[in-house]
Amino acid sequence: MSDRACSSDDIDPNLRYDLQHYAKLVPVDQFVEFILNVSPEKIGDWSSHLTLEKLLDQSTSIMDNLRDYCEAPMDTDRYAPWSTMVNTIISLAPTIIPDLPAFPHRLEFPDVVVLHESFRLSHPQNERNEVPTADICWQDIWACVEFKMESDAPLKEIFQTLEERYEDGHVVEDASSDTLSEIAHPIGNSSTNSLKRKADDSPGGPSDAKRPKPDSQETGLSTEGVRQSDSEKMANYALELLSCTSGTRTHSLQLYVDGHRLKLWYYDAGGIIHSEWMYWMHDLPKFASIIIAFAQLNMGPWGIGDIPNLKPPPISTPSNPTSPTSPLPKSLSGYTLVMSREAKNGSPQQVKVTLQNEVFIQNRLVGRRTIVYDIKTEPKISEKPLVLKMSMQASSRVPENEFLQDARSSGMDHLPEVHLWSTKESEWHLSQGVWGKLFPLQEANKEPADATKEPEDVSEQYEDRCQRLIVFTKYKPVEGILCAQNLHYIMMQLINCLHNLRYKANIVHRDISLGNLMYERLDDKTIRLILNDFDLAAKVKDNGDPLFKHASKHRTGTLPFMAHELVSEVNTHSVTHYLRHDYESVFFVALWVVTYPGRGFEEPTQEEIKEGQLGGAKRLALLNKWEEGSLDKIFGVKSGIISQQAHFGEHIPTPKMASYGSWLFDFWEVLNDAYRTTSGCRTQTRDGKVFPAPAPSAQRTKRASEFRNVEQNAYT
Repeated sequence: MSDRACSSDDIDPNLRYDLQHYAKLVPVDQFVEFILNVSPEKIGDWSSHLTLEKLLDQSTSIMDNLRDYCEAPMDTDRYAPWSTMVNTIISLAPTIIPDLPAFPHRLEFPDVVVLHESFRLSHPQNERNEVPTADICWQDIWACVEFKMESDAPLKEIFQTLEERYEDGHVVEDASSDTLSEIAHPIGNSSTNSLKRKADDSPGGPSDAKRPKPDSQETGLSTEGVRQSDSEKMANYALELLSCTSGTRTHSLQLYVDGHRLKLWYYDAGGIIHSEWMYWMHDLPKFASIIIAFAQLNMGPWGIGDIPNLKPPPISTPSNPTSPTSPLPKSLSGYTLVMSREAKNGSPQQVKVTLQNEVFIQNRLVGRRTIVYDIKTEPKISEKPLVLKMSMQASSRVPENEFLQDARSSGMDHLPEVHLWSTKESEWHLSQGVWGKLFPLQEANKEPADATKEPEDVSEQYEDRCQRLIVFTKYKPVEGILCAQNLHYIMMQLINCLHNLRYKANIVHRDISLGNLMYERLDDKTIRLILNDFDLAAKVKDNGDPLFKHASKHRTGTLPFMAHELVSEVNTHSVTHYLRHDYESVFFVALWVVTYPGRGFEEPTQEEIKEGQLGGAKRLALLNKWEEGSLDKIFGVKSGIISQQAHFGEHIPTPKMASYGSWLFDFWEVLNDAYRTTSGCRTQTRDGKVFPAPAPSAQRTKRASEFRNVEQNAYT
C-alpha cells in the first residue's frame, strides 16, 4: 500500500502548503504523553518489564523477525517481519506487564495499516497469510505505517551486535554509549553525519523539557531526514483517511519507519505534529512500550467516532457474541445533538437534531474540514429539508450566522435560510485538546472575535480553531443545472448578489466557487441563485479595505476558482481581498462550466478536432492545470488566461459560441483591460484563429458597458 497509494505528482498543492506552514516537531516523550495519553513514568515502568530477555523468553520469533527485517533487500520485504514482531509484542504484553489493563480493541498490524482483528477473521488471507489490500477500504483503517530505507545505518551489523549481546546474556538498555550507537552513527563521513543525534538527545528524543520551546521550535520537514515525497505521501494518507470516512474521524495517527529509527505523526484540522527520531532498535523495551500505548487507546484518541457535541447512536448487540466485530462507525448517521433556538413565544426551545445521510465532506487536511449531513429535527422546525453543517473555524473569525444576519438586515436576497446555530458556550476548541497541551495559547488569542475591533496580531505555534454548527434549509447544487441556456442568467444573479453584498452590507464573500453556489426553484420557469458558505467572509469599510485585520493564518478561497493575484500571494497574504477578486472567481466558475465536457455546450465536429479544436480529454487536462502542481505554476496558468486571449480561447470548446459565449468574452475583455491598466503590462496579441471576438452589436455594447461599471466599482 505504501508505494501504491499515490505519487508525488498526485499530491494536492494544499498538502504541500500545509506541510510547509503547519508541521510542528516535538520530542517523542511529549508525543506519547499528550497524544497517546501515556506518561513517561508509565512508559518507563512498562519498559522495565518488556526487556528483550523477557520478550524472547516468551517467543523467540521476535529475534527471527528482527533478522528478516534487517536482511530484507527491499522496503516491501520489511512489512511482514516488522508487523509480525509488533503483533507478537501486543499479544505478549499482558503476560509480562503486571496489572496491565485489558486492551479496549483487538488491533493488528497485518501489513502497513492498523486494522481491527475482526477484519482478518472476516476476510480470507493469501498464501503469505496477508489480507489482500484490495479488500481494505479507508473506513477499515485505524492508522497507516510508511516504510523507507533512507538512512545509511547498517542494519545487518546492528542486528548482529544486538544478537551477540543477547546470546551473551546482556541486555542493551541505553544505546547512547553502546557499540550499537557507534554502528548506527559513524563519524567522519559527510554522507552519514546527518544521522548523528544532538549531544543532548537520548535515543528516544530529549525528555528534559516539559514542553517544546517556541524559540527553537522547528517547522516543516526539510531538516528532519524525511524526504519531501515521503512526507507528502503520508499527508495524503491522512487526508484520505479523514476525507473518505464520512466525517467519523477527527484526526489521524501514523508511523514512519526508516530502518532502525521511526517517527510518530499526528494530523488534524489544526496542523501536523511529528516527533523527533526514535531509534527503536537501540531501545526495544521503550519501542515495545510505545506499541502497547497505541494498543491501549480507545477510539477517541485514535480520532475515531468521538465528535465534539455529537452523541453516537446506541451500539447494537452483535448477532454472534463470540466473534469480534469492528467498532468503527461507517458514518455519522444516527448521531444526535441538542441545539437551542427562540420559540415563537420568545422562550428558549431545545431541538434534537439527528444526522441522516452524508451530503458533503471537504477534501482538506488543515483548515475548516467542512462536513454536511441531512438531518431531521424533533420538534419539526421546517417543512423544507434541512442540513447540518459542521466546520472547524478559526476561533478569531466572526461566526457565519452573524454575517448572514447582517446581510439580511441590509435587504439582501440570494442568501441561505438559517434555522439553528451553535453558541459560543458550546464551541469546542483545538486548544482544549492536544494542541492546547503541547502549545498553550496566549490569553490574547483566546478572546472571542469582535467585528468592531482589530484583534492583536498574536504569533502562535498554531491557529486555534473551534467547532461551529449551523442548520440551513437544504438547497440543490447549481452545478447540476448549469448549461448553455442558463449560464449567463445565473452568473449575472451571482454578480449582482456580490455587488449588493459589498455595497449594501459591506461584506465581501471571499470564497466564490462552483461548490458554494446553490439554487431553489420559485416556479417552473424561475431559478433563484443561493450564495452559500460565508465562513471566509469579511466586513469591509466604505473604501473596500477590511474592517479589521484577520488573525486567521490560513489562506482563503478555493484554489481552482481563486483569483490569480491571490494565488501568487498565498504564502505572504500581502494582497488584500477586494470585490474584484470575487468577480474574477465568478469568471473562472463560468469558464470552468463552459470548458468542462458534457454540459450541453456545442461539441466540436471531427473536422474541427482535426483543425486543433478542443476534445473532451484535452479540456479536462486544461482544467486540471488550475489546481495541480506548484502554486507558482497555477498562478502562471491563471494569469495567462486573464492576460492572453489565446490562452483564454484554448478553453472554449468551439468558435461557434454565439448562443452563449459572447457575454463571456465581454467579461474576459473587461478583466483583461482592468489588469492591463492597473499593472501596466503589455497588450497581448488577440489571435483570431484561436478565439475570434464576437461581432459588435447593440446588446454587446450595452453588456460590455455594464461589465465595466461593475468592475470599476469592484476596485473600491
